[in-house]
Amino acid sequence: ESSYCAYTSPDSCAKYGRYYKWADAVGKTEEECGEGHECGLINYDYAEGICPTGWHLPSQKEWYALMDAIDGQKPTTTKMLKAKDGWSDGAEGTDDYGFSAYPEGTWYGEDLLFYENNAYFWVSTEYSADLAISARIEEDNTIWVPPEYKHFGMNVRCIRN
Repeated sequence: ESSYCAYTSPDSCAKYGRYYKWADAVGKTEEECGEGHECGLINYDYAEGICPTGWHLPSQKEWYALMDAIDGQKPTTTKMLKAKDGWSDGAEGTDDYGFSAYPEGTWYGEDLLFYENNAYFWVSTEYSADLAISARIEEDNTIWVPPEYKHFGMNVRCIRN
């Protein structure tokens, strides 16, 4: 109920997946954890959130562990997480680990702007009352975990407990 499709088109959900605001992704209400509200999820915490039972939304620490496992933020290793198709010419990945990151982009809130050149995923780590950590795999093969506004819509990846 609290997720969105790109371009407000149900057909785009099949292609890009669903987009969630951060509070929804971590299983909280906007009043508990939305923009302007701190809820205390820190770097070592994870939340089941919208993930199925037995799974959880990864923390910032878990994303860094993934990055370490693929030998850091090198463009050659970041390609190993990207899908083999769906990216612009020359930006395709090798998908060596079956992670299949697809450039589904992010939804920039009520103005319905949508940017699909990178893969964005919510992380369970809060940065401030207005920001939470995201994981981003970019077209140029960089991977990083920057803070983003909690009202942005992003996909999630769940990890088995």
